[in-house]
Amino acid sequence: SSFSWYAPRGGCPSFHDGIDISNADGTPIRAAAAGVVAFVGYNPYEARKDAAWIVAIGHANGLDSRYAHLQPRFAPGVRAGSRVARGQVIGYMGNTGRSTGTHLHWQVNRNGVAVDPRSQL
Repeated sequence: SSFSWYAPRGGCPSFHDGIDISNADGTPIRAAAAGVVAFVGYNPYEARKDAAWIVAIGHANGLDSRYAHLQPRFAPGVRAGSRVARGQVIGYMGNTGRSTGTHLHWQVNRNGVAVDPRSQL
């Protein structure tokens, strides 16, 4: 799914605040940019809407990224407060939370507001 409005199954139109990337279960997920891990675990950000296993990373210039629907295991050393490098494995693709198949939901926020992640590639 893209960064856009959509109508979920049986629901009202909603904004998809990230992009979905599919691949095989267990595919390593890498940090898009260097930063400090803010959270690793079960999603506290949107528990009512889409709870899932996630990694959240704070970056420079008010950016943060969230990697969701991961397997409930993470790369060694990835925990809140740890520094990660661009390209470092942080977790593994899964199918957790409100998900209909294995994929990564990648979300990028600037100063708390979702932006199109493709603008950060």
